[in-house]
Amino acid sequence: MFARTSGWFRRGSLIAGILALALSYLLMISTEILVAQTAEVQSRSITMGSSEEDAETDYTIQFTIPAGSTVGAVRIEFCDNDPLPFTTCTFNAVGDDIPQVDANAGSIATESGSDAFAFTGAVTNCTNPTLTAPSVGHRHLDIICNGGTEAFGGATVFSGTIDNIDNPSNATDSPANPNNTFYARIYVYDTTTPPAIVNPIAQTNVAHLGGIALSTAEQLTITARVQEILEFCVGTALDGAVTTCGDMTGNAVDMGVLDFGSVTRSTVSTGDQGSVMVRTNAASGVIIDYFAEQATSGTNHLGALRVTGATCTADGTPSTSEIDQCINSVGTTQTPIVAGTEEFGLCIFNVHTPGSTTNLSPDAEYDDVANTCNNTLGFAFDETGTVDRLADSTTVVHDEMLELEFGGTSAITTPTGLYNVTLTFIGTATF
Repeated sequence: MFARTSGWFRRGSLIAGILALALSYLLMISTEILVAQTAEVQSRSITMGSSEEDAETDYTIQFTIPAGSTVGAVRIEFCDNDPLPFTTCTFNAVGDDIPQVDANAGSIATESGSDAFAFTGAVTNCTNPTLTAPSVGHRHLDIICNGGTEAFGGATVFSGTIDNIDNPSNATDSPANPNNTFYARIYVYDTTTPPAIVNPIAQTNVAHLGGIALSTAEQLTITARVQEILEFCVGTALDGAVTTCGDMTGNAVDMGVLDFGSVTRSTVSTGDQGSVMVRTNAASGVIIDYFAEQATSGTNHLGALRVTGATCTADGTPSTSEIDQCINSVGTTQTPIVAGTEEFGLCIFNVHTPGSTTNLSPDAEYDDVANTCNNTLGFAFDETGTVDRLADSTTVVHDEMLELEFGGTSAITTPTGLYNVTLTFIGTATF
């Protein structure tokens, strides 16, 4: 009797197992049918404004919904594990391996403008969908048709841009590697009130769905070097013969004969001039200075136009004596030279610009470009050996040349002799 009861029990258990298996299979088929009836959205993409990890940027969403759809809302869910809708969404933390959309990491995600979202062909309730402001800890975004659901006879394209999304920081998944993949799941609802967010997302009222893979990425920093350039040259070449420092020639200016009856100008008397050219890519520009070399023999006024080895009168600087073998210097204030009143000076009569810039400005004490140094404003000269400014620029200079006129006159009592002075020019660029 016991054996028969035991056999019946085993047969009952077997039947119960078969029924449970069949029920499970039917439920699985039912779920597959439901998912199969939920069509995928096509041509789906999310374009990131920046792929830099932890960057606050914008996401532009676009996808196509099949014809014959009723639409009331769109939900975008961010996950770290995969893009498969209706499956458990795993992630370490919002903002870590998936984007942050609430205000905890800066600004809250917002629509990019008042008409950021659009359904192509919408004419009634879905003409101006709006973003529902996410709350703290949200990992999803809901976009709702304001007026209710809308039925679309043909396929419709959804598009829109959301600002102020913070890319994943990758602090856990890839702490030393910014290249990190995450996913977005798209759910299109046939109602304007999607069910509360759960994990996994419920299938209720989902008409269409889809998945998208995104990634943060390493940034490339490109470094290139432009070498510092300063080409500076001095000579006596005329502007018609000079386009670069490679054309510069000469090192001596002949003023001819100084007499007390007129003011001698080097370019008029002998055709000689001083030429100072510069080229530099210094962003803060260049300065051009000069100083008079001090004679190694003789006494007093060692930087004046003087006879070698002469003993000059020990008076003021500049000198006023007209009986020694030193031509009196004009001084550092631009002044016309008067014939018969012994003086010597220089003047900038032109800035030659064969290059592509006109950035070099003559110093006011030496500038008479307007009158081509015809002695209207006059000349200046510093004999002390102290560096004195001739010109400058505040930015780059491409082959610009100062053209210098030298002027002078003697007094009736100026002693005969061969007079000379050596000038040193300095170009200093600030990079």
